Amino acid sequence: RAAARGIRAAVISISTASLYHVPLRTVFRLAAEAGFDGVELVTGPETWLLGARRVAALSRENRLPVFTVHQTLAPLIGGSAARRLGDAVATAAAVGGRHVVIHPPDVARHEEAEPWLRALDAARDRGAADGVRLAIENSGFAPHEAGRHYLGELEDLVAFAEGRDLDVTLDTCHVAMRGLDLATSYAVMRPRLANIHLSNLSPNGPPLSFPYAGPLLTEHRVPEDGLLDLAPFVRRLAADGYQGPLTYEISPLALRFWSPTRLRQRLVSLVAFVRRHWPQGRCRERHPARGASA
Repeated sequence: RAAARGIRAAVISISTASLYHVPLRTVFRLAAEAGFDGVELVTGPETWLLGARRVAALSRENRLPVFTVHQTLAPLIGGSAARRLGDAVATAAAVGGRHVVIHPPDVARHEEAEPWLRALDAARDRGAADGVRLAIENSGFAPHEAGRHYLGELEDLVAFAEGRDLDVTLDTCHVAMRGLDLATSYAVMRPRLANIHLSNLSPNGPPLSFPYAGPLLTEHRVPEDGLLDLAPFVRRLAADGYQGPLTYEISPLALRFWSPTRLRQRLVSLVAFVRRHWPQGRCRERHPARGASA
């Protein structure tokens, strides 16, 4: 029945940041063995050391396309906004990525964002020449803090994307961190939606206080572990004809990274969760990288 309605098979990806503790070669192998359709490549020291050509080779060897590229999560290492955005766009063009995921700047007012805006426009124009689009991600601030940040509100983010010809990435964990309703947030972002960051949020705050305690201990949990009921959301995406990747962005701790056996089991369970809740569609497409043959 789903095939008759033309529902496409789900496209399941995983962020390489979820497996940042292992070499990129191993990330590709584990993702391929678990049944993922592709990856979101996070730029950083290892990608810079390997170079885009070697990353593209790993993608081909494992038959695992790079659907999206995420700007570096280490801004102090990555340098200026112009360098971070430019590097991500150049990497996406070299490895066949269709979108570059970017974060809004951590500033309060438009005036403070001027250097980032100039870098953004340059990266957008450079990407357009190579068939790469930018997808700006919703931020995960506490409810009382969102209004104090530039583009902290979803309506402002979508209006900004429309005005600058950008797409958007919806991060479900960030929606929960904001205390927002997921269905409503999806409706706001749907017109520009190109990518989903799929993960959950623990109902309890981190038991310890140290830098990155939240992202490691309570944020970006596996789908069944947290405040959000993600199964209806996945079914809604299928019903609406969403065609972009569902990108798992999971904390290494939530994946039980210290146990190779449990890590592999968790990766397989992530793929199974989407397959279980996404109606059976046409023959599954691997969604080859941009420019590759199907």
